[in-house]
Amino acid sequence: MRIRLMPKAQQRATKVKKFQNGATAGRRAKPTKNARAPKLTNALSQAGLNAGLDQLSAVELQGLLHQFCGLSTCLRDPPEQSLRGLRDMHPLLGQIIDFDIIFARLSILERFERGIGRVRISSFFPELETVRERCLERVCQLRRGVAKAEGWLKPIAQEAEATADLEAAIYFASRGQPEIIDPSVLTASWHAAVCRIIEYGAPYEKVSDDVRARAQARTMSLAEAARIRPFGKLQRFFYFRDEEEDFIDATMFRAVDWLGITGFEPWLDSIIEEMSVGPQNGLKHAPGCWWLFHWCRSDLLLSMIDRPGLEAWLWALINGPDERYKPWRIFSPERGNPRMGDYIPIMGILPFVWHRIRPSNIGDDVVKVAVSLLLQTQLNSGAWPLEIGSSEACLLTTCVAIHGLYFAKPRGWERLTSRAASWLRTQQQPEGCWDYDGAPTVMLTVLVLDALALVGDGHHVTFRKEKAIELAAKKEAGKKGKRGAPRRNKPRNAWIVRQRKKGKTLESILKELHDLGPKREWETVSSCQAIHAICTKAMSDRAISRRSHFKSNPPGI
Repeated sequence: MRIRLMPKAQQRATKVKKFQNGATAGRRAKPTKNARAPKLTNALSQAGLNAGLDQLSAVELQGLLHQFCGLSTCLRDPPEQSLRGLRDMHPLLGQIIDFDIIFARLSILERFERGIGRVRISSFFPELETVRERCLERVCQLRRGVAKAEGWLKPIAQEAEATADLEAAIYFASRGQPEIIDPSVLTASWHAAVCRIIEYGAPYEKVSDDVRARAQARTMSLAEAARIRPFGKLQRFFYFRDEEEDFIDATMFRAVDWLGITGFEPWLDSIIEEMSVGPQNGLKHAPGCWWLFHWCRSDLLLSMIDRPGLEAWLWALINGPDERYKPWRIFSPERGNPRMGDYIPIMGILPFVWHRIRPSNIGDDVVKVAVSLLLQTQLNSGAWPLEIGSSEACLLTTCVAIHGLYFAKPRGWERLTSRAASWLRTQQQPEGCWDYDGAPTVMLTVLVLDALALVGDGHHVTFRKEKAIELAAKKEAGKKGKRGAPRRNKPRNAWIVRQRKKGKTLESILKELHDLGPKREWETVSSCQAIHAICTKAMSDRAISRRSHFKSNPPGI
């Protein structure tokens, strides 16, 4: 089970609906808005505010703005404790705001505007809103670029737990800054998330009161938690929103790999086991291409998963749902305008995942066509649209197109990706991040930074380009024996030995192999060809041996 989090707008709408239905019993029945708000004494020093902001570095400014973004819109109960928390939030606030004046306003608390039963900070503490606005102005004035994006990501990485925000910590670890987050603290937060799932998981798995009590006290070991498997599967414990579902498991693998997290191997093995069986229920190409793209950015998964299962996912993606050799051609059941469209993200994802997986039995003809179409569909701005025929630039499509062209490296790819990188830089938000139509902002920012790095030297990205490929190749080939024979040939030789022990001749084994084809223990055509070659060579060696024997020892006449 994985926990879904509603988007913030939906959470607020749900809270308002519950309040209107009387779900907030014990609070005020309706938000009240007084006709005349109380007149307040200004507690903010404008000169001190300007001088204090001047002393902060760019990273400190972005960290302060991040703290403001995490504040609640209303004053929490008890209000005295909430005000003390605001005062201690940042040293600058205590220097530029006279909190004695703020605490004196508690005596007239009932006269302020309320929202959902609580006093709004904007009406009770307008000085705080002024500081936030001035801080935002300073941040927006900072020069756009990678440094500004890293300043936006840094506080998110430092507070990351078992959520998709770990993409920020992965970014800094890939850039040689793994100390941005303490692995022991992160491990403790993951352990707490596992215990929380068990504590509230009674509808899914019946556990004893003792087990639930230890889960609530966070004293349960990970080994014991891994044995609790409702419906025979190990429960996921990462929190995610709907738009983060496609990559949340891959984020866990990437965090374990980059941040050195240990102890959660049962959860990794459970995911690997599910993926290694391949797409048993088919693959929906539009969402499935993104899912496979995120998985192929995990070096750890590529080194752990069974190769046949991984190649089966690629095989499902490379064969189109409507036209076999055009997997990007997808039917769009749009109301009033049902049509067939060419989905450009698949054209960028295919060369990326094909080069990351390095399949042994899948040709690259479709991949070459996809790369050719990428060269033909770039807009004048340097970006790529979502579909062929559209002139609207798409941020996500541009990022995956850069990834695909970098690995395919067709003629002229440097010029195309350079234009795309220039367009990406213009799309950076004033706060420092990249955002696009409700997409996960942290993941998208890291993805854009990876794309920009690929256009540059390509060395510092959140996946190790060569290491994963080498590990996968070693796992496929196996360790060599004493005579230099690859281990993967041993099962084929063993099958021949078993057949000989049954009294079969090499001729009969060869005939059986020809009749059956790839339907037995071997599962690929290459395996059949290898066994065929072994039998043929053995028969040839036997014939040569017989001729030598008769030549040296001719039979009597």
